Amino acid sequence: MVTELVRTVTRVDEEGDAVRTLDYLGRSFFGGYRLAKFALDSWSLLGRSESVDWADPNHSARPIVEIWRQSDHAGRTLGAMTLHYYHWNRIRRQHYFSLIPNPRQPKRSRIFVLPFEELISRELGIVTAPSVAVELGYFAVSPEARGQGIGSAFFDTFLDRAKLLAPDGNLAFTIVMARHAHMPWGAELMGHLIERGATSQQTSILMSEVGLELNHPADLWDVADHAQPTAWLAERRGLDVVGYGKNLGQVWAGRSGQVSLELPFEMRHRIAV
Repeated sequence: MVTELVRTVTRVDEEGDAVRTLDYLGRSFFGGYRLAKFALDSWSLLGRSESVDWADPNHSARPIVEIWRQSDHAGRTLGAMTLHYYHWNRIRRQHYFSLIPNPRQPKRSRIFVLPFEELISRELGIVTAPSVAVELGYFAVSPEARGQGIGSAFFDTFLDRAKLLAPDGNLAFTIVMARHAHMPWGAELMGHLIERGATSQQTSILMSEVGLELNHPADLWDVADHAQPTAWLAERRGLDVVGYGKNLGQVWAGRSGQVSLELPFEMRHRIAV
């Protein structure tokens, strides 16, 4: 069944289909003006990733968004996703959260912010900068089609695209939506940390201290319930949690072609039962 579905993952290039697919996808996450903004923002960046020379270090191409869809034999949409392509110079300076956990004393866990390039180098040990970063942006599967391998087919297509564009110089990542992604707390926290100079491991701040100062909830970093399957897919394919985005979501990242399809230990024994 999964093999059949993989064949139906297609890029949406026709304008009318793109509009309808963005509407389908956006309604899974937004309503009102946020839905309209999602559609307009995505539409303004639509393009074909192969049209850019990502290996050119001096290229300053704008980000490119592609829409991908899976349909049944009757042409009904079963799911859709957006892939976002960034030249490394466009994304490497964006700031992300880095957490230093303390399992024995959770209240002693610390937090700081740093540029994406430092986060990736620190967490993945990548010395040579990638030429292209490919992000799985949004994806949704129709309720009646879940559990049929559609999400897996999307995720595999995402990794394949990264590898195709730059076999030895790609970075594949996705940000798993946080429970409080639609609240302003992430931006508030990032601004607070930068203002206090928490921009390195040496100047990191106790998370408990910051939480009290800003009166944030204890579940600030929790993954949204509906986004848990994305985290599972990322883990299954060997991506690692390297940090957190401005909207508090987990950042899973790795180099396509160097990630494993091996199940994590926690899942292997469940399937074996």
